[in-house]
Parts: sequence; structure tokens; C-alpha cells
Amino acid sequence: MKSILPPELLDMADLITYTKFFTLDDANPLLEILKKEGILYEIEKERNSLDSVYFGNEIAPMFAVKIPSDQFTRLNYLLEENASESIAHAEDDYYLYNFSNEELRSVIIDTDEWNTYDRELAQKILVERNEPLPYAGKRLFRS
Repeated sequence: MKSILPPELLDMADLITYTKFFTLDDANPLLEILKKEGILYEIEKERNSLDSVYFGNEIAPMFAVKIPSDQFTRLNYLLEENASESIAHAEDDYYLYNFSNEELRSVIIDTDEWNTYDRELAQKILVERNEPLPYAGKRLFRS
């Protein structure tokens, strides 16, 4: 476990899983935002022991990033702001540009499957294509 809290304070914080990553490298952009904004966090390495029972070998571990539950809304806002700034500089060859309109709508709807950047870029691409968004015209990205 990795945390920015001293061990004696960890018990005092109500940390809940915000998201999971397959590798710590994947988690680094989020961790940088958490550090920059002073949001308490903990990283927990998870393994599903049933994987080895059913599949014969263990699946790669997941890394859960946990934060205080009262910081979820703030972090969501920070991630949306960060994504909004970044999509203005998205490369034309970014893989989402090859998605069909239906696939882009799926990216927007499946919030557990896609990160904030991809969801906002998918919305931007649909708007550029003059296609309707899945949420009655709701635009999450900022142009």
C-alpha cells in the first residue's frame, strides 16, 4: 500500500475505491493530480484469488486508488477540467477518431469502462460530426 497519509492517520480517514488500474504507470496521471491538489489517497494492490482456481493461473493484479468519499465530486470536477484542457490538443490520429458514431456514444455512456479524457473527446468528435449526443444534447467538454 502507498499513501500520502502517515500510518497513524490512515485509520481516521474513510478511504473508498475511486478507480482501479492494471498498472501503477496507468495510475500515475491520477496520482499526480491527487498530489497536486492535496487529496488524501491510498493505493492498494488487489488480487482475485478465484482467478487461479478457475483459470489455472493468476490474472495480473489490479491497483485500487482509494480517496475519501467526500472528495469524489471534487476529483471528478478536476479530472473533467484536466480532460477539457487536453482535448483541445488531441492529435488527429488518436484512436477515437477511427470509431463509428455508435462506438463514440458507447464511450460516453459506459463511464466505468472509459476515462474522462476519452469520454470528453468522444463528445467533442460527435459534435464536430454534427451527431447527437446520448444525453439529449448535454455537453460535458468545454470548447
